[in-house]
Amino acid sequence: MRDVMPSRGYVEAETERQLVQIERRRRLYRGDLPAPSVAGRVVILVDAGIATGGTITAALQRLTVAKPVRLVLAVPVAPPDVLKTLSKLADEEVSSLLVEAADHPT
Repeated sequence: MRDVMPSRGYVEAETERQLVQIERRRRLYRGDLPAPSVAGRVVILVDAGIATGGTITAALQRLTVAKPVRLVLAVPVAPPDVLKTLSKLADEEVSSLLVEAADHPT
């Protein structure tokens, strides 16, 4: 964000837009059902592929608060440096292909 320097108004508007989108998707996926309890359970979080790791970091942090007995991160593709950082947030990580930094956006 430092490179782009978006205005505060833009960031606030985009944050609100994204929160509305998240709520819309939550209702679409779960309807009126409450979020499942993961406390005391093994949770396997799967991501189709990680680039920068921002989204999956947020998901891992949120799940950690919910107190699963074990948190496993499973991804088919991930940059080694990002996976190393993410491995600190999960009990175990599984990745079939590591992609060097030059192959993914920074």
